[in-house]
Amino acid sequence: MVKFLERNIYLDNVKGLLIFFVVIGHMIEGHIYNSIWFIPYLYIYIFHMPLFIFISGYFSKKTVNDQVKIFSRFLLPFFVSISLGYVVQSIFIKRLNLNFLVNYGALWYFLSLFIMCLLLPIVIKIRCNILILFFFSLVIGFFSASGTFLSLSRTICFFGYFLLGYYCPISFFSYIKNKKIPIVVITLIISILLYFFFTSRYGLQHIRGIVLTLLRSDAYKDMEIGQITGLLFRAITIPLSILFGVFVLACTPEKLTILSYLGRASVIIYIFHVYYVSLFWRLFTLDEDSILGMAIIIISSIGITVFLSIPVFKKMYNRCMIILEKIIILA
Repeated sequence: MVKFLERNIYLDNVKGLLIFFVVIGHMIEGHIYNSIWFIPYLYIYIFHMPLFIFISGYFSKKTVNDQVKIFSRFLLPFFVSISLGYVVQSIFIKRLNLNFLVNYGALWYFLSLFIMCLLLPIVIKIRCNILILFFFSLVIGFFSASGTFLSLSRTICFFGYFLLGYYCPISFFSYIKNKKIPIVVITLIISILLYFFFTSRYGLQHIRGIVLTLLRSDAYKDMEIGQITGLLFRAITIPLSILFGVFVLACTPEKLTILSYLGRASVIIYIFHVYYVSLFWRLFTLDEDSILGMAIIIISSIGITVFLSIPVFKKMYNRCMIILEKIIILA
């Protein structure tokens, strides 16, 4: 029975698991083509951000109609983090491409959540809002202008999952725990079928298109797979993301584990792991397909995730945010 206390250990575990997948996903992102990491990357990206957005939607019940809290939780960290990124870029790359409208890297998540939370009081008044949002997530792919501009494409594509989380009752988590065996069986069967598709000649011809479909930030015509194929791929990812997300929720432990501490520090890990990933690949040249290379990638991903979960980093981050809030927000 999933117990929901003030500090939800179970959902902390879910966030801890997801943030690790975020880290390892970014670690292997630039090395997936013609690599053994391609299949794991695809499986990770089917569910990890949709489920993260779902969990954020679940917790948005506490912030709906509280614009100040929405600003301090999402938009303020977004601007602070992206500004820090530009400073680091100017120091190490000797180039400053200052543009707050596009190309946020991993930080799109904060901007998208800010927009979703801001629009939530309006969207929940619309009938069939989840179906409408998933419909628009398919339509937005026909417009090249959406792209990474203000994270518009991802915001629309993930908004449906956010609403699913917002409407999700507490009893849902206990229900899927009780249905764990059939969920696992169905997911494993679908996973095997996906594996054969991904490794088939047809799948290999559309590697880039499949990857961009899962990223949800590009127009269909920019995927080089044709608009109809892109539309079909994106449509198929919706039920797949939900199924794999339910699988993860059903299999995540409820007791206090190392995942609990990772989940509580997920924001810190999310913001700062990108610097480690960039530094890692600048310093090391690995054969990522070798046993040694795979071991180094996995161990270093675990290491940086655990390191950034040390409480002192969260305390420092929270103090900085509190100071900025006092400076910016009127009492």
